[in-house]
Amino acid sequence: MRGSVNRLCWCRDTETKRPYRQGQCPKWANPAHGKWYARYSQPMEKGERCQGRLGPFDTQRQARAAVTAAIARTRIGLVPHVPYQTVSEHVQGWLELRKPGWTVSTYNDYETVWRLFIAPALGNIKLTDLTC
Repeated sequence: MRGSVNRLCWCRDTETKRPYRQGQCPKWANPAHGKWYARYSQPMEKGERCQGRLGPFDTQRQARAAVTAAIARTRIGLVPHVPYQTVSEHVQGWLELRKPGWTVSTYNDYETVWRLFIAPALGNIKLTDLTC
């Protein structure tokens, strides 16, 4: 899995009203001009490709830290592998993965709390729509 970081601005040419190409903006020499964005590839089923986009960030360092964290979260299963996966689908998969390491009562308690209290409120929301 890889990620990349780049700086973008949304300035437009005053005559043509078209956006400048990356790096062609007259203000581009100023390091504070524009914002930093990050992209990373998310693994998907059947060889499909999905790129997550992060940003805007004020500095390149912030963008690199965010893309590194997103890749790490994807590797441990905290970010959906399927971009349209719901919270309910994700939690059910998480419960099944953890089931072998838990006692029966622990699994039943977690599953009951999820099914009765949390799922009705959050279950149909897509993971990609969640924000902090």
